[in-house]
Amino acid sequence: MDPRTLVTEEIEAGAELVREFDKFMPVKASLWLHPTEKGCWLLYIISEAIDGGTLRDGYHDVGRLMDIQRSPYLDIFQVKLLSAEDPVAVAVWRLHERFYGRFPIRYGEMTFGRLSVDAAYLYPQLAPCP
Repeated sequence: MDPRTLVTEEIEAGAELVREFDKFMPVKASLWLHPTEKGCWLLYIISEAIDGGTLRDGYHDVGRLMDIQRSPYLDIFQVKLLSAEDPVAVAVWRLHERFYGRFPIRYGEMTFGRLSVDAAYLYPQLAPCP
């Protein structure tokens, strides 16, 4: 199945959300995935600050930031927060290490940890805040 194309406006809306979210919970990596079983694009945000105790706060921050952003290209149900230890997050981090995380990367069908995807778009790593 061919995934619906991830458009520039969605990529930019996701990048803006990730930059703002990074101010509250430092983002280790972020990407769009089109899971084979879901049939839609999802924005994954990975942070070492996310765990069982902070996940709810993280989604609260996402909702608040999206209320401010008010983008028609991003829905709160598209955002998935992951801890850095999650198998999907570990697979993403390995790709960033392999390619130094400086450039956006597009992939076709592959597996991230336990998740089979039809397509992926990895954002470059965020530069550390001064």
